[in-house]
Amino acid sequence: MKIPVVDLSPKKHGIDANAAWWTETTDVFQHTWALASALHNQSATRRADNLRHARLFSNRQYLSMAINSKAQSGRTVSDSARLTLNVVNSCISTACAKISQSRPRALFLTSGGDFKLQMKAKQLSKYIEGLFDAENVYQLGQQVFRDSLVFGIGIIKVLNNGESVSFERVLPDEIMLDEGEAFYGQPRQIHQRRFIAREVLVGLFPKHAESIRTAQSSFAEEDSANPDLIPVLESWHLASSSDAKDGKRVVSISNATLVEAPYEYAHFPFAILRWSESLTGWWGTGLTEELTPLQIEINKLLRNIQAAQDICAVPRVFIEAGSSVNGASLQANPQGLSVVRYQGTKPDFMTASAMPGEIYSHLDRLVNKAYEITGISQLSAASKKPAGLDSGVAIREYQDIESERFQLVGQRYEKFFLDLAKLAVEESKTLFEANPKLNVLVAIKGRAEKIVWKDVQLKRDQYLLRCFPTSLLPTTPAGRLQKVQELMQAGFIEKNEAMALLDFPDLERSMSLNTSAYEDTLQTLERIVQDGHYDTPEPYQNLALALKMAQSMYLRARVQEVPEDRLELLRRYIDDCDQLLSKAEPPAPAPIAMPAPMAVPEPNPTSDLMPV
Repeated sequence: MKIPVVDLSPKKHGIDANAAWWTETTDVFQHTWALASALHNQSATRRADNLRHARLFSNRQYLSMAINSKAQSGRTVSDSARLTLNVVNSCISTACAKISQSRPRALFLTSGGDFKLQMKAKQLSKYIEGLFDAENVYQLGQQVFRDSLVFGIGIIKVLNNGESVSFERVLPDEIMLDEGEAFYGQPRQIHQRRFIAREVLVGLFPKHAESIRTAQSSFAEEDSANPDLIPVLESWHLASSSDAKDGKRVVSISNATLVEAPYEYAHFPFAILRWSESLTGWWGTGLTEELTPLQIEINKLLRNIQAAQDICAVPRVFIEAGSSVNGASLQANPQGLSVVRYQGTKPDFMTASAMPGEIYSHLDRLVNKAYEITGISQLSAASKKPAGLDSGVAIREYQDIESERFQLVGQRYEKFFLDLAKLAVEESKTLFEANPKLNVLVAIKGRAEKIVWKDVQLKRDQYLLRCFPTSLLPTTPAGRLQKVQELMQAGFIEKNEAMALLDFPDLERSMSLNTSAYEDTLQTLERIVQDGHYDTPEPYQNLALALKMAQSMYLRARVQEVPEDRLELLRRYIDDCDQLLSKAEPPAPAPIAMPAPMAVPEPNPTSDLMPV
């Protein structure tokens, strides 16, 4: 019985539509390789574009982006005598620094859940945060964001290695898909080609050791420079509907099928980031593609200017034919002094202009236009502050105006990490079946906390996924200090919170001592609400701060419908703090006794005597 297929334009690929790679046959690898090879040949133009964009960005004369001997010929353009001005690299590096410096976090929110679900969602957010830190996802995200600028698309694959969830960068040239099927941006099947060492594959698939050792080391026109590296195809076919069972995943080499299993997900295991969405198709448009015409024209002008400088802008001496001039004395003299004897006309020294001024002005206009297209200024690329912007408010306003160009890109960057979080949750569910002790360590306020997957897993309809930046504060120390001061002066935060927000590494010891009372109280209250563990307040604590924080925590807990036993512990904590504060207060001074007023005789109205 064969699994239903979709229309793949079989005549174009030269294969039988009834023999597609997801059929239930013993030689499925043959169909997989036939289809993948046809798709690989179809994408030759796109791979050529990626090669040109890689050359422009890196200033390297790559002959190929494939893993073969040609790809190792990466001589830099600067090795030659040619002058270069790489605005593509400058614009991309600046855009990466502006956008990828943020660390978007996935926040899981319960959809009308009770307090228990809310706590699970909070712990699930910590689980993903710890997983991202352990796997260096943010550093990997910066590389992939650069890929989206150079190639138009950046890709991270989320998978499990049997022990934990892992993330790996995928180069665009590794992906093969049908352009016609992906016209609306939603292909039904994807192939990934990657070269892997034979012995690594033997360790992963010992039952196929003989086939792996004899597999070919080439794919289509690409040959591996190392015969021990062989191409491996991993292919996915999505189910035709939510109820259908025709989804399939296949891992194959040139002479064997290593894995053939059902694929139940409605999406591929890739998180995709595009610099700019294309009008049609699955691939994106990169910044390099936008700047290519300008960079080519800049390179042309620089070649002409350099040639003109070498030929024309050289000092020359004009000597009249009939004059008697000692030409040897006109040569460079190390002592800096020479005597030239002549008869007749004096020699004339002249340096010609290499290029008219319009050429240099045109070059400057092209460079400025490249930065305008990108949406950044040359001042940002050169890390210079614009003249006249001296106040912190003015500089932040300038940065806000400049960053408007990147708002849509920033939103796609945040969604990219949400997609990574979704894929990580799904892979964790799969991995949990084989590893019931699945957990991660999270660094929280200087201590490590273990988050066990069994305690945080939620059903998909129990939570909503949102994204927010790690910090809305500026990244520079001066900017952070200015912003925190403004928040404190406006009364939005207290002094303890302000010191915690500064987070200056060189002041860490002093800051930790000053914020210890705040952190100690916060930890105590969180243990009450989350774990039901009660710690009696002590006289040595900052009881006034603890009382204020406990009252705020109690009101928030009521809104969140925290169980009554936790609310009772909070009330008990508030009462204990209040009692300790009352004992610590000095007794009120006794009132001072005032002397009784002197009695004054009242006048007798019946007296006949008149006052003297």
